Amino acid sequence: MYAFFLVALSQAISATNIRPDCKNFSADLAQMASSDQAVRSTWDLDELATARKTPRFLNLTEIVDRENTRRLKGLLSACGWPARPVHSDADVDNAWLITQHADRDATLQKHAVGLIERAIAKGDTQQRQQLAFLVDRVAVSEGKQQKYGTQLAVHGKCNLQFQPYDSLEAVNARRAAIGWPSLDVYKKMIDEHNNCPAAGEK
Repeated sequence: MYAFFLVALSQAISATNIRPDCKNFSADLAQMASSDQAVRSTWDLDELATARKTPRFLNLTEIVDRENTRRLKGLLSACGWPARPVHSDADVDNAWLITQHADRDATLQKHAVGLIERAIAKGDTQQRQQLAFLVDRVAVSEGKQQKYGTQLAVHGKCNLQFQPYDSLEAVNARRAAIGWPSLDVYKKMIDEHNNCPAAGEK
């Protein structure tokens, strides 16, 4: 896996200065998303929560995120935000994923919120869930309360806590409106994904 990550990182860096070509839009987004997930597959959530200095995998993640952010800005400027039916589900998901992790460029994230809102207004309502994730991401980065409860603070692999949100009732209502389960169910899904014991179990 680490060898795969090094290849992905090399591809991301080597492509940095290539002028965006909308004919390769899908392939470029896919390659960037692959790099994003490759580096995050090396994460250790327990080390992330307890390390006294920045873990090496976070330094590598920062490199990938910076390169992906730079490339995405060029692609969006040249090609616009992907939306169905012109673009595929993968195109939309990949553009959102890269934007979601562009935390060092709040301007890009806020700009993408507007682009996604316009895509939804034009009929691509499937992007409502991506919008919810990004709206929460921006809110948390600005020290504000999230609206959908998508963002959690890492205190260990089996100790993830929701970042502040306005009220449980309001959050669950917003989640239901876009087809999501309640926060309680969402947290259980995350714990199951991380192979963590259910509440009350050891």
